[in-house]
Amino acid sequence: MAEETKPISEKAKSTAMHRLRKIPKELWMALVLVGLTASAYFYVAYCGFIQYDDQLFVTDNPVVQAGLTWKGLVYAFTHAPMHLYTPLALLSHMLDCQLFGLDPAGAHLMSLFYHLLCTLLVFFLLDKMTHEPWPSWAVAALFGLHPMHVEAVAWIAERKEVLSTLFGLLALLAYAFYAESRSRRAYWLVFVCLLLSLLAKPMLVTLPLLLILLDIWPLGRWELFEAWPPREDGQAPPWPNRLKAGWLREAWPLLREKIPLFLLVFAFSVGTYLSNKLGGTLISSGQLPFTLKVENALYSYGQYIAKLFLPVGLSVFYPLPNLRLTPLTVVPPMLLLIAVTLLALRLVHRAPYLLVGWLWFLGTMVPVIGLIHVGAMQAYADRYTYFTYTGAFIALVWPAYRWVKGRGLRARIALYLFSLLLAALGLQTAFQVMVWRNTETLFRHSLDVAPQGNYVALGSLGMELYNKYKNLQGAKELLEKSFAIAVTSTSLQNYGVVMLSEGEFPKAEALFRRALAMPGSKKEELFANLAFSCIKEGKYAEALEFAQKALALSPQDDRARQDEVDALLGLGRLQEAEKMARQALARNPSSQPWMVRLAAVLWGEGRDGEAKRSVQKALAGSHGSVIVLFETVQELLMIPQPSAMVRQEALAMARQACQFTGGRKPWYLFQFGRALKINGQEREAAVIFQDCLAKARARHMPGLERMVLGELRGLTAGEKEEKRQTGDGIPDKLK
Repeated sequence: MAEETKPISEKAKSTAMHRLRKIPKELWMALVLVGLTASAYFYVAYCGFIQYDDQLFVTDNPVVQAGLTWKGLVYAFTHAPMHLYTPLALLSHMLDCQLFGLDPAGAHLMSLFYHLLCTLLVFFLLDKMTHEPWPSWAVAALFGLHPMHVEAVAWIAERKEVLSTLFGLLALLAYAFYAESRSRRAYWLVFVCLLLSLLAKPMLVTLPLLLILLDIWPLGRWELFEAWPPREDGQAPPWPNRLKAGWLREAWPLLREKIPLFLLVFAFSVGTYLSNKLGGTLISSGQLPFTLKVENALYSYGQYIAKLFLPVGLSVFYPLPNLRLTPLTVVPPMLLLIAVTLLALRLVHRAPYLLVGWLWFLGTMVPVIGLIHVGAMQAYADRYTYFTYTGAFIALVWPAYRWVKGRGLRARIALYLFSLLLAALGLQTAFQVMVWRNTETLFRHSLDVAPQGNYVALGSLGMELYNKYKNLQGAKELLEKSFAIAVTSTSLQNYGVVMLSEGEFPKAEALFRRALAMPGSKKEELFANLAFSCIKEGKYAEALEFAQKALALSPQDDRARQDEVDALLGLGRLQEAEKMARQALARNPSSQPWMVRLAAVLWGEGRDGEAKRSVQKALAGSHGSVIVLFETVQELLMIPQPSAMVRQEALAMARQACQFTGGRKPWYLFQFGRALKINGQEREAAVIFQDCLAKARARHMPGLERMVLGELRGLTAGEKEEKRQTGDGIPDKLK
């Protein structure tokens, strides 16, 4: 029996091997690419959202969190977060939320999926155009594993960079088919893919020029050189004499066919420029002179080239260096750029891939090299290399491949060395992905590798200490260090938020107003913060104005809507407040903040039964959370001229909240003291305020301390006035 099964087993093995051999070599190469890249990025699934633009696109954006909806579709194409028109990126975030909710693992895995697609597209694109799979695979492997690409993949907010590159590569692939078939359908596919790339992020505005480079090599649609006879010494003539007669005339048809593409990128370029100019994010020559922009561009090119070969010390933010203090830092990169360009021109006939790859790198980097400076005062950014480094990889890989091709020992040594290089890049990429674990790890690393002038890392780390650990003192220290370097609208706003938590409402208001006057400020957020500050100061008319301005800019901002209702409540416009609260609850029936606000309005209108039911519903939905009681007390204390019933309900809930927390929370004690005061129990209020004052001082809360002292002074003044009026029954003239 064993003798009979043995031939069958061998036959099955033979059949399996035959089937494996029939699988195309390119498919095996693609699978290896996917495996290598995915293994380097495996930790990205354990990374969280970053409090640096992620909140703008996802975590604080209710429209995006709702998933793919018609409302979301309209929002994506009518809004430009950070004054950058990226509707496809917004739609991709909506898809993430539709599939995974607010789980960062799902969003990160989707980014990795898009990165894997880009890596495969680089391979198939170059293989299609050159018919040389091995150097094409090498370029794609470098693309997939280079650590400089981690920022674009691991940063959720930079999904736009990956998507822009994905559609840009598809446009190049479609162009390769067009160059082969001259099909009108293929041409319009190029146009559509380029449009989608620009809708993801208006980065690849230089792509039509790149297509002209590809016409030279590898597509061979534009022949620049004659097939000249050698000279008597067998050498080629000097480079200028190699140019084909009428080479400029042959360029016109190639330029003419790309006119629609040029018009498309021109429209997006102008739109992006005007959007940033009107939004105040464009850095003017007064802030940064053009000569310094040119010097920084040269410096940045040098840094990009250095990190191409040695990708270490990577940071999410590179502060703009003071090049006036070190002018010689600009000279070496300038000389390097000139030397490599001249070398590529000198060798263009024998090695056109060197010139094409080099100009791909230089040219596609121009829109983000800083000649038109937008946003933060940064020198350069890792994410900008995501598409541009592909040209640099071509310029490095193809000459090396030509040098080792067909040479046995040399080729084997090159293979071993390249394998070691990929292993080193993969390990560095894996370590760099871990840096993006959370906001704290990211910005602590940024301060470690780029400590000089890194105001963004200082400010972001300060806000993380405040948001995550409630470390007010540490947050203030870091934010003040950030101020010492650069005062921006973001840093002012962040510091204002910290002041709010300390009860420094006038200071917070002043900071928000100052930030509002600065270019590039996030006006909708500042208006909402100003509304909240004014409510805490009892300036309800101003609060209403600011809340309405915030809603005009961001109609979906639920916090601004709540501020609007609070302002109406403080102004005694109860019917308007009730209408808005009911509309908000109709949109979100499980919202406890809106239940609390509706209850306060109903109590203000004397509808005690309905108000209690609304609070009980909020308590049931929050499993009896003491926060619901605290927020209800705050709302009730805003009602002007509250009835006895309102005062008693506020006192009962304030007392209950303090009992639940054991009297440990200063803000709860403060509201309890106020509730006692409006109920006429001034001696008990004074005792509570004294306890609150001691806790505020122990926790370094100067704003709350001043508010408590103000209440105590009011109680003392009231007591003196009462004694003066009564005089204990003794006439003043006898005292």
